[in-house]
Amino acid sequence: MRTLSTEFNTGADAQQTGEVFLTLLTITYSGAPAPLRFVNNHVSVVSNGDTYLGLAFNFTMPQDGENQRSAGIEMDNVDRRLSEFLLGAGVVDITVNEQLILISDPHTAEITRDYSLKNVSINRKTVSGELIYLQYLNDSFPTLTKTPSRFPGVF
Repeated sequence: MRTLSTEFNTGADAQQTGEVFLTLLTITYSGAPAPLRFVNNHVSVVSNGDTYLGLAFNFTMPQDGENQRSAGIEMDNVDRRLSEFLLGAGVVDITVNEQLILISDPHTAEITRDYSLKNVSINRKTVSGELIYLQYLNDSFPTLTKTPSRFPGVF
């Protein structure tokens, strides 16, 4: 069970609030020169000593009946940095860490999730892909069973 701050709960439950909720993304892969960090804001945000660059992005939640561990993401491709970074990954797994923060306390992550980025599509306006939620605690026992999270090519 997740424990959320009083400020988060108050802001989330209020009809109107001065609190701003932001999503931080950290994109990396093994062998990456440095991770890319973005925030869904028009200005950059510093959290725990790391600078997250302002970038528009949207999550697409799965529809009912679809794989509930998969979501979509679409990010603006305003400069070549993001597309060059993703193309540099090759066939290596790309990891996306999502943190939900409050602008009043950017150093505290209220909610954190890890995803694997798959099926990346890049054009001159957007970068999109499928996010596979990495939550292994819901997988069945024994650990050597073939599950979509561990063997995506089988399913």
